[in-house]
Formats: sequence, structure tokens, C-alpha cells
Amino acid sequence: MNNPDWHLLLIDNDEDDYLLTRSLLNNARGRKISLDWAPSYEEGYQYLKSRNYHAVLVDYDLGTETGIMLIRDLSALDYPAPFILYTGRGSYEVDLEALQAGATMYLTKSEITPLLLERSIRYAIERKQIELELRAINERMSHHEEQYHILLNNMTEGFAVHEIITDEAGHPCDYLFLKINPAFERLTGLSGKKVLGKRLSEVLPGSDPYWVETYGQVALTGQPVRFVNYSTVLERWYDVYAFRTAPKQFGVIFTETTERMEVEQALHTRQAGFSGTIDGASTTSFDKFFNAEDIKSKGEVRQSGIEVIGSVPWGTHFCQFYGTSQDLIETLVPYFKAGLEANEFCMWITSQPLQVEEAEAVLRAAVPDLDDFISRGQIEILDYTEWYTLTGSFDADLVLQGWLDKLESAQQKGFAGLRLTGNTFWLEKADWDDFTRYEEKVNQVIGEKQMIAMCTYAIEKCGFHEILDVITNHEFALIKNDGKWEIITSAGHMKMEHALRESEERLRLAIWAAKLGVFEWDLIQDKGVWENQRMYEVFGQPIEENALSMSQFLQEAILPEDATAFEVAIQNAKESGQLFETICRIQRRSDGEQRWVEFSGRFERDSNGKISHLNGVVEDITIRKQAEKDLEEQNQRLKIYAEQLKRSNEALDEFAFIASHDLQEPLRKIRAFGDLLKNNNLVDHDGFDYLNRMQKAVQRMEEMLNGLLDFARVSTQSKPFSKIDLSEIAKEVVSDLEGRMLQSGGSVEIGELPLINADPLQMRQLLQNLVGNALKFRRVETPPLVKISSKSVSEKAVALIVEDNGIGFDPQRAKKLFIPFNRLHSKSEYEGSGLGLAICKKIVEHHGGSITVESKPGEGSRFTVVLPVENAG
Repeated sequence: MNNPDWHLLLIDNDEDDYLLTRSLLNNARGRKISLDWAPSYEEGYQYLKSRNYHAVLVDYDLGTETGIMLIRDLSALDYPAPFILYTGRGSYEVDLEALQAGATMYLTKSEITPLLLERSIRYAIERKQIELELRAINERMSHHEEQYHILLNNMTEGFAVHEIITDEAGHPCDYLFLKINPAFERLTGLSGKKVLGKRLSEVLPGSDPYWVETYGQVALTGQPVRFVNYSTVLERWYDVYAFRTAPKQFGVIFTETTERMEVEQALHTRQAGFSGTIDGASTTSFDKFFNAEDIKSKGEVRQSGIEVIGSVPWGTHFCQFYGTSQDLIETLVPYFKAGLEANEFCMWITSQPLQVEEAEAVLRAAVPDLDDFISRGQIEILDYTEWYTLTGSFDADLVLQGWLDKLESAQQKGFAGLRLTGNTFWLEKADWDDFTRYEEKVNQVIGEKQMIAMCTYAIEKCGFHEILDVITNHEFALIKNDGKWEIITSAGHMKMEHALRESEERLRLAIWAAKLGVFEWDLIQDKGVWENQRMYEVFGQPIEENALSMSQFLQEAILPEDATAFEVAIQNAKESGQLFETICRIQRRSDGEQRWVEFSGRFERDSNGKISHLNGVVEDITIRKQAEKDLEEQNQRLKIYAEQLKRSNEALDEFAFIASHDLQEPLRKIRAFGDLLKNNNLVDHDGFDYLNRMQKAVQRMEEMLNGLLDFARVSTQSKPFSKIDLSEIAKEVVSDLEGRMLQSGGSVEIGELPLINADPLQMRQLLQNLVGNALKFRRVETPPLVKISSKSVSEKAVALIVEDNGIGFDPQRAKKLFIPFNRLHSKSEYEGSGLGLAICKKIVEHHGGSITVESKPGEGSRFTVVLPVENAG
């Protein structure tokens, strides 16, 4: 059974990606797929306004606009086809942004295969159809209840209808389960008997408030939402689409994405490695961090609102590492609730994944009279663009002065002080050093002020060194370990850093210890420590002897001619702070043998910042160096062989040239004597027929020999390359073929062709052969039409395209087409030597290009010649 055909649109400003996508889709089986291409936002928008598609693939980068902007705009207009973000920007953030904009799914170009692309499009089309059908079905549910149940019961996605429950103030506080489908039970593990007619708080006590708040907005406003979130109770990730089905009711379509999110959260392995060192670092509850003297010296104590912290004095500057928006909600909501209740002025600077509206909504759930606090100016919730990058970029001094100005204003208004938080999700790597210096300045200022500052960092955006920077610049850090919040004190920072580095070192050594020698050089005391037996083996030294220090190594082991380069590499690594890497020769103590070794290491500094140690590894690469030497010798032999091959080819070309001329002479005589016999009536009727056949055979032989001569001349008689206009050459070729065009009733259309560096005579021969073939292999009673066009392949190459409406051929025979004397049709059907396309191929390859052909029987052929634009010849 054939699958339905698809009409797709690709919006992508890169024509190469269009060609690749088309090629991938051409491999789909069981259905016909047509693909339109729009190279810009504007053209894509016009296509979508005027045509209907089964699915739309959209690239992220569309010049000044993004594909996500287009998806958002068209989704707002309820375009009926699914949108697939199809891009090279592979990241969780882009994935989430695309889903929120209305994309059905997200595909990364570098990972795509024909099968995955076809399946993904099919899934997107089916899911969109289900969404549209469900929406329509909900509108006429009373008339089509049976059809509705059939659809729901056969869905692979989970589906449920709920009724939102609000409190006396009209805020969402819970919801009822009204209807579910079998997939709901499978994806959640909850049976209909357990959930139908019951509240969320009964079925899943302890669920995140996020679910009720989000669904409440959908049910009360009618605004649909698409999101990905983690259920802490069910311990699963879900991709959810929620929409209003009736007043105060909402439906959800969802799939479980736990497996996918576990892959995404491979990013969080850094967090796992980080948390894994907590036991060895200073992990504590707050009471163990601040002692009575600390609190007394710092001044008045304030309630943090965060259970694991308790009370803090003014001037406290701490941070939190978070993984999800729920992590932020768990800490920031009680943090600001405590501040509002303590008459503090509060500032919440937020960013992804918790936007201003969401932050206000979750805080209002905990502080019902939040509007009163807002009206009297006690709290501001701002997007980071209104604070950190207000001027277009981050200015540390401007931001810090802004906090101080806010504190002064708050105290003038009678507030006790300033409580603040800033989310750093917006921070790019390029701004990290500036922000680190800003945090240092905050530390210098905040201690004497009535301020409490909590900075939040996304763990997935922090590497090892960023984590250490953050902890260093704060009095303590909150981190979630096994689902519980714990405190890491900056006092334990050095211990944790040492533990992490030891862990990294052990991992590196475990990977390489089998073949690497491991060493440590104490540069202050000039001592060496060889940490494994391999070091002694490399240097040919008995294990009972002391390891060489660096100075001993330079005096005794390294070859004198390599010592200077070694010391220069040492000095460069010290000055740059980069990895120390160098290759040198040593002389083994045990047998005097010279060996090649490769050093790799890193300098360490003491507590005073002075370089004190060099830790690293040494690998004996003698075998590798010998292999490199052997390879070089092999390359030299290949060069000699290439020269011999070149001379051989030249001799072969010369032979072909001579043979062609020498063979022409007897053919000329055969033809001449045949003419004499015919003209003098020396043969009867049958003999006359035989003479005609003989002379036609001679003519074919001459054509083959001329073709062989042309074939040899491609490389032996090539002219110097020069700048030529292919349009002019194409016009000349068409003029030469005018007689054949009149005879066949054919025509040739010449598009815009480029200027390239090439041999003009060979380019003329190339086009003459291709266009001549197109006129020759025509369909009966159909005038031949030949089109010559071009397109840019890259900055350095152009494609010349010759296509026709002729008889075509089986594409499986395309490879044989360019073999000398190979014919796809009999001599009685179409004349020719069988060398025309072989000559074309040789001309193209002589110019450093390639030639390919696409064809189908009865549908014409399309030859594509890719040539360099600039070619020295």
C-alpha cells in the first residue's frame, strides 16, 4: 500500500542545504515527496500565505531574522502544517525556544539521516493532525463522542481533560482529572480508577506548583502553551501541549521525553562530578557556617526564608547553582516572601528559565497580597535587559552603583534594607571575566551595607573553573545533592578545588597510565618525583635510583641540541599559562640508545601565586617518529612514481596521436578506392550495396579515430587557462549547431553563465558535445529543448548545468556513460563514436572539476559540471 504523497517547504538561506535535504528525501520509499525552497524569511512567508504544505522545515538563521520568529508569527495565524526547526544550532536552549514558539519538533542537520528525516516529518505531520483533529473534536464533542473516544484510545500521545480549581481570590490552586486516554495511563503509570474525579493534590501530593500555575493560566486565559518540564513525583520528563477546551477546563497532549532529556542532561555530568566532591569539601548546614562572633560582627540578623540556610546577617553575599526552573522557585519564592514580611525592599532580576511573568505568578501563589507590596513600591521584578544590559552591554560599575542607589532610595522610604537576586543565565562566556570582577567588587561593598544578595547560576553553563570562580566570590553556595539543598562554604573552596583536581588527575592517569610515564617536578626545591614504573622504563633508569629533577634532566638526559628548544617551550608555557607540550630526544642511561619522547604537563602555583610545580606525562614516541620517517620516505617514492606515471601518460598520449594519424591513411585509401569502384560502375547492384556498407564502416572508424585524437589532445595540447565568458562560448556553440536545430525543430535556452579561468577551446568542445548529444538523443515527434544554466556552489566553484527533454536513460547505467567507446544505444539508432562524454569527463577533470548526470527514461537528462572559478591551469 502506497503512503500519501507529501508537499514540503524548506526555508533556508543556504542552497547547499536545500540540495542535501532534497537528496535525503529522494531516498524515501513508498511515497512521492516534492520539496519547495524559499531562501529567506520574506519568501518563506509568501509561500506559506499562498500555498498549502504538509510540513515546513525552517532553518534557525535566515539573515536578519530567525526561523523561530517565522514559526512564532505563523503559529499565531494558526497555520495548519507542522513546523520543524531544522538547523545546525544544536542546543537545549534553541530546542526549548523552538517548542515555545510553536515548532512541533527540532532536528539537528549534522545528525540527520534519510530514515530519521522521513520518520520525523511523518511524526510531525501525524502529531499536528492529531492536534487539529482534537481541537475540532472538542468543539463538537457532544455530536461526535464515539469518534472522539476512538481517536483518543488510538493515540500514542497521552491525553487528558482537567478542570481548574481556584481559591477565593480566583488564583489556581488545584485541578480535577475529568478524562484520560490509555496512553495517559502508560506514560504516567496512573490508572483511570485512581485519578478520575480526583484532585491533583490527592493523586500526586507534593507536586510542583508549576503545573497548577501553568495549567491555570491556560484554563483562565485561553492562551495555549507548549513546554517541557520534569515531574518530581513521577520522576519523569514530559513534553506538554496544553489548551483550553471549555471555560475553566483545559486539555493536555503530552509525550514522555525522559530518555531524551537524560541525553540533554549529559551536560549536567559536570554537576554530578561537582556534587561528587561535596563529601570531601566543606558541606554544611548554615548554623555550622556562621558562628555567634561572625553574626555579631556583621550586625543585624535577617531571616533568609530558605530552610537550609536559616538566618543571615546584613552584608551576606551567597549564590545558588540550579538545574531547572523549579530549583529557582524552591529558593527564591521563600527568600522574597521573608524579605517582604521583614519590611525589606526586594529586587528580583530574572532571566531564563523563569521569566518575569512566571516569577510574579509563583511569588503571588505564596504571597496572596503581592499586589499591595507592588503598589507601595516594596518589590520590583525585572528582566535582566532592564538591569544588567540596560545600555546594551554589561557595565559592572553601572550595575553596582545601581544597587547602591536602590539601597539609598529604599532606606529613605523607610524600608529596612535591600534584598536582591540576579539570574546569570544571560551571561555569555566572553563576559565571564568582567562579571567575575563585578562579583569581587560586590564583595568589597556589600559587607558594610544593609543588603543581602543571592546570585543564581545555571549549572549546565558552568564548567569546572567557572564553578570555582563563583564559589570563591560568595560566602557560600547552595547546590542540590540527591534532591536536597546543601551548602558549600567558600572556606572549603580550596579543599574542594584540590579534590576536583586530584579527581581529574586520577581520571587522566587511568586512561593513559598503560603507556605514559607520570612525573612531578618541584621547581622551587629542584626535586623530581616519578609516579609510575613507566618513567623509569622510558629513561632506562633503575627504579631504586632517585628520579631526575628538571636541572638533572637538562644536564644528563636530553640531547644537547634539543635542550634550548625544551627550555623555550618551558618558558612559553609559564608566560602563557597554557599546557606545556614539547618533543625532544633523550639518551637512555641503561643502554645509551637515543629515544624520541613527548612531554605534556601543566604548571601549578602555590598559595602565593608563584609557579611551584610542573605535573605531567611523558610518552615514548620513537616508534611514531620512525613511522613518520617511513611515511616521508614513502611519500618521496610516491612522488617518483607520480613522475613516472606522468611520463607514461604523456607517452601514451603521444602513441594515441601517432596511431590515430597512421590509421587514418589506410582508411583514406579504402574510401578512395571505394569511390572509384562506385563512380566507374565496376560493381553490380549487390556490390554497390556492399561498398556503401563498407564506406559507412570507414566513416565510423574515422569518427572513432578522430575522437581518440581529441581524447589525447585534452591533456597534450591544452592551451593556457585564461578568463573566459561561458555565455559567449555557449552562443558560439549554438550558432555552430544551428543546422541540426533547424532539422530537428529544436531550441536552446542560455541562462546567465559565469566568467571562469579555463581553456576556451576545451570549454567550447565540452558544450558542443553536451548540447550536441541533447539534440541527437531526442524523443520522436517532440522538438528537443536544451537549457544551459549555472549556479554558485561555493565562493570558489560554480556548477554549469545542461538539461534536455530527450529520451533519457536508466540512471543505473550512468557510471558507464563516461567510459570510452561505451554506448547506451546501438549504432543503427544513433550515430557517434562513443567518445563524446569520455572527452567531456577528461576535459572537466583536466580543469580540476567533476561531471555528474541525472536521468530517467523518457524524462530527459541533466548534466552538472562543477568547475573552479579561479584556475591557474
